Amino acid sequence: MLKIVALLFVPVSLFSQTLGQAQAGKFVDALLRDPKSLTSWFENRSLETSHRLGISYYGVTNKNLISYDIDDSVRGLVNDRRLGYSVSVDTLGEDYARVIFTIDKLNFAKTFYFKNDRCISPLAYFARSWTVIDSKHFRFFISDTTLFNSYCVRRLEAYLGRMAELLRLNERDMRTLEREKIYYYMCRDESEIERMTGYHARGLYNLAYDAVVTTYNTHYHELTHLLINYKLRRLPLYTNPFLQEGFAVAYGGRGGQHANVLLSVGSFLYRSRFVELSQLLNKNDFEGLDATQSYPSAGLYNKFLVEELGINKYMDLYRAHSGAPGDVGVMHVEPSELPPDSVWKGYIAKSAALNDVAPDSTTDNARVIFENGSCRISEDSTSYRFLLSGLILIPGREHFPHYVSTKFHEFFPDSTYRGEKYLVRASAEEVAVYDLLTNDLIANYVESFSIPPEPVARVGGKFSFSIRKSVFDGPISPVR
Repeated sequence: MLKIVALLFVPVSLFSQTLGQAQAGKFVDALLRDPKSLTSWFENRSLETSHRLGISYYGVTNKNLISYDIDDSVRGLVNDRRLGYSVSVDTLGEDYARVIFTIDKLNFAKTFYFKNDRCISPLAYFARSWTVIDSKHFRFFISDTTLFNSYCVRRLEAYLGRMAELLRLNERDMRTLEREKIYYYMCRDESEIERMTGYHARGLYNLAYDAVVTTYNTHYHELTHLLINYKLRRLPLYTNPFLQEGFAVAYGGRGGQHANVLLSVGSFLYRSRFVELSQLLNKNDFEGLDATQSYPSAGLYNKFLVEELGINKYMDLYRAHSGAPGDVGVMHVEPSELPPDSVWKGYIAKSAALNDVAPDSTTDNARVIFENGSCRISEDSTSYRFLLSGLILIPGREHFPHYVSTKFHEFFPDSTYRGEKYLVRASAEEVAVYDLLTNDLIANYVESFSIPPEPVARVGGKFSFSIRKSVFDGPISPVR
């Protein structure tokens, strides 16, 4: 059950205290020279939000300033008087102000937001007038309610349940999440994320406030980053990306593509020898690869690691490769720490079966459930079998009259969205299945990512293929 909640912000004092230039200067001086003294400058609510889940990082004095703080290298140059800086204050109205710290020679700037005379979370400032909705374990801050729906909430809650089981979160852990909530900021576009976080991105995990800030309706990848940190509770700030990103891809997918879609790509990359495991273990090598290669490949291997080692030993390995930026464990994973190569090769050989879509599907012994001039759909116990001219829109059992699917309008910019749930699209080179309520690619077959390359066959002028029933969250019916 969802409920819209009103967040009450208690003023620091009974009287407005507008931040002045002198106070801004004192704040920046403390930021530069004595970060441990900053606590008194922060609004209590912001501090409580930052620490509500009990996640902390070794060596981090002010968790709520992670990614917002002045870099230590810059701080050192300023304190040694080798660089000058300026501080400006902008009044924003409603007792809000913005402090901008600037070093012109470096083209460097940091922005801090204040309510009266206390520093607050930028997320709280920018989302102060957004719609707020609570579910059992999430608090959603929604910029544009036409881009979101309660189906997405249920999908996120279901994913949290599966990950809680995998990570072995206990009842106390889940009660904390129920009480304190995972914060999920649903932004309209990348520019909103940049204003809130300083990063131009489609989505990210904000470590300062343990929040997913995203343009994706169901951003499982960033939620996975949050959940593994929640499991570890106290950890270093940096982790080898082969493990950190690999785990998030293995279970959460990436960039609007479900995990199985990317794991299938990873399987192809290994089996075709486009990527070797040795290219992923070193941090610099991993980051030198294109993300379309490194992330799916790391995802498949991390899925293998969890299944082979078990989650407890996997977490030991993950923690062993977390630390300071230059630590050996962060920079490199040794092959000797991993399962035998023969076991991994056996896993690769079986991984081709990960793909949920198969071309040139026979329809023998399948029961026809839908047929018109452009599409016929049959079913057996495990799959739906399609004969499709080009594409089909499949409605769902629910209707969200105010929701607008951005994925629908990518394909049909001049058409009206009428609440369809799935889009299945076929060509000789590809079959793609989209969930229009989440805007995710949930299943995919690509000829060029197959060994051997096999086009989608035509039968009677239509493309022939099958999709596993598990791709969909229930029986499909092309007729409402």
